[in-house]
Amino acid sequence: TLFRSTVKKDDSVWWSRLTKQEKRPVFLAPDFDRWLEESDAEMELKAKEEERINKVRVESRLRKDPFANLKKGYLFMYNLVQFLGFSWIFVNMTVRLLIFGKDSFYDTFNTMADMMYFCQILAVLEIINPLLGFVKTGVLPAVIQVCGRNLILFVIFGRSEEH
Repeated sequence: TLFRSTVKKDDSVWWSRLTKQEKRPVFLAPDFDRWLEESDAEMELKAKEEERINKVRVESRLRKDPFANLKKGYLFMYNLVQFLGFSWIFVNMTVRLLIFGKDSFYDTFNTMADMMYFCQILAVLEIINPLLGFVKTGVLPAVIQVCGRNLILFVIFGRSEEH
């Protein structure tokens, strides 16, 4: 088994030895990966302090977005509405399948179509969000994704509904 111990010193001076005995105990082995000389420790502290100062400087240079909370609220509400809409579709389709079995295959789309159309029309905002800079997603992937789903829903399923 491995036993790791960290010893805190009362005085902030460097020890010349880890133990009082001249001979090293068999069970005691230093971890040379973490070994620091006095000059290394000072340099590490300076580097951490410089990093902290630079981080503060960078943060102070960044412009604060006055509408950040409004954007987050809008994105939360949009995603909540989409989640609830698609959850409603999923639950209703599952319940219809459990109750009606294979007979539900024939009229489930007609029953769910309005909510599916609503969710997919609302999904057009997924293209507008990156255009306005609300999300960091690229516009082209959003266009491809939304147009692909709308093509399937409105053109293919919508046409089959008419016949």
